[in-house]
Amino acid sequence: MDKVLISGGAGFIGSHMTAALLDAGHQVVVLDDLSTGKRSYLPKNENLMLVVADIRDPMSVRETFGHHPDIEQVIHFAAQSNVSVSLANPSDDAETNIIGTIHLLEEARRHDVKAFVYASSAAVYGLKNELPIAENAEKTPTSPYGVSKLSAEHYVEATGRLYGMSTGCFRFSNVFGPRQSAAPESGVISIFIHKLMNGETPVVYGDGEQTRDFIYVDDLVSGLTAFLSQAKKHEETIHSVYNLGTNIETSINKMISVIDRVLATSSVPSYRRARSGDIPFSRLDNSKMIEELAWEPLTDLEDGIRKTIAYYNKNA
Repeated sequence: MDKVLISGGAGFIGSHMTAALLDAGHQVVVLDDLSTGKRSYLPKNENLMLVVADIRDPMSVRETFGHHPDIEQVIHFAAQSNVSVSLANPSDDAETNIIGTIHLLEEARRHDVKAFVYASSAAVYGLKNELPIAENAEKTPTSPYGVSKLSAEHYVEATGRLYGMSTGCFRFSNVFGPRQSAAPESGVISIFIHKLMNGETPVVYGDGEQTRDFIYVDDLVSGLTAFLSQAKKHEETIHSVYNLGTNIETSINKMISVIDRVLATSSVPSYRRARSGDIPFSRLDNSKMIEELAWEPLTDLEDGIRKTIAYYNKNA
């Protein structure tokens, strides 16, 4: 039975990953400061161990590995993910996203961890006119957040190559699903669902024809699981970077119409001036994931929105 450490494992995406690995029979150590994650997101399971600590504190990270020296795989979700925060305080952003990652990498290599999965972001690409965006596209991030995620990718791959640890850096598109926060700068789908469920007017910055690549959280989790399985089978270490998205563009207007259809509402969005720096169009080329990991997204947008709404209705 493998033991896996998941940083940020009590958060939106991390808790889904935690549940999937427990269901597969793994032991899971969740390292989370609970600043955004919640204990209630975690299942009750004898193979789950929660460590409430901050990855920015090297001693806490060291003690976690010390108490669990048999950790074989690490999945690193914990991050500062708010672009506005990164603009206002880039040093804090770097402290979490770069230095915190280094703390985990240092302990992972000291304890001979076999595989390290890093949750990166499409923000590393910046503004791109040609779609879909492939992994080898030029990286020109437009925010400190994008810079810190790209920098951490380099640390992850370099550490893996130096110390014989398989690494996978996954650039997520726009993830949505149950447990996602509706706070500002969270997922746009969860924000709009909450507004429409509460009879509020959704606010769209721009004309609504800007596009995003929306991926349901269960599909994302299955992609990461596919990599871990492959890394375990390989005799030699592997070091890969993947786009993790659907390769489907969906406009904000279309996304709102799908939510309206599921909720049986007829919303009239409030359109406002586009925000400076917002990416107008986004679609990630996922062909590398499909070819190398035999993975594909299975949940279409409407089905994912329906499942997400069902969760919010149940947990209102």
